[in-house]
Amino acid sequence: MTIVTAGLLALVVTALAPAQQVDAVRRAAPVPVFKGSDARAIAPSRPAPEPPPPLGTSVKQQALQRVRPGLRFRPGFSLTPNQPYLPNKGKLHFHHPASVQTGGTKLYENFARFEPLDVTNTQFARFLQIGVKAAAGESFVIDCAVKGAATSPNDRYELEGPGQVHTVPIAQTHLTFALDAQIAQWFWFNIAATAPWTFYACEVMPAG
Repeated sequence: MTIVTAGLLALVVTALAPAQQVDAVRRAAPVPVFKGSDARAIAPSRPAPEPPPPLGTSVKQQALQRVRPGLRFRPGFSLTPNQPYLPNKGKLHFHHPASVQTGGTKLYENFARFEPLDVTNTQFARFLQIGVKAAAGESFVIDCAVKGAATSPNDRYELEGPGQVHTVPIAQTHLTFALDAQIAQWFWFNIAATAPWTFYACEVMPAG
């Protein structure tokens, strides 16, 4: 028994030694203290450009008619940097944005900035991903409020959905598309651009 006890004690001492070393480092490291009275406060993020005006009802209805004539959209939900997720409805994923600002009470105070798409660096691709959960047979109109800063006449948005990629001129301030779900699952859409751009909100409206 004495040999076993000695062995256990040795094991315990060895296991605690690294933790004791960490505690010693923590005690030695200074704790940063920030004084709220310091006049050299960090400046807030620069404001985003004014967001585009809301999309008209007729434009939304036209998008839905391309799915099936006679469909009418119903009030849906919005996804924003402030509210990027709604359970069992929709979600936003920000892949390598330049910045994301939240916490504002107005639309233009909440936004995500993206730098231009870099086709040479797929590991750090810069894009917004939108997820919408749909039942089989459901249809949706999806409208994203954006604003791009063109650097050339050929700049464009790239909108990728299930099995398709569409390009949209960078001057567009609304990316509007429709989803006609054939099966029940999450559907994913990616938005990127060849110029710097800002995302404000995505409105998802079901048909009914």
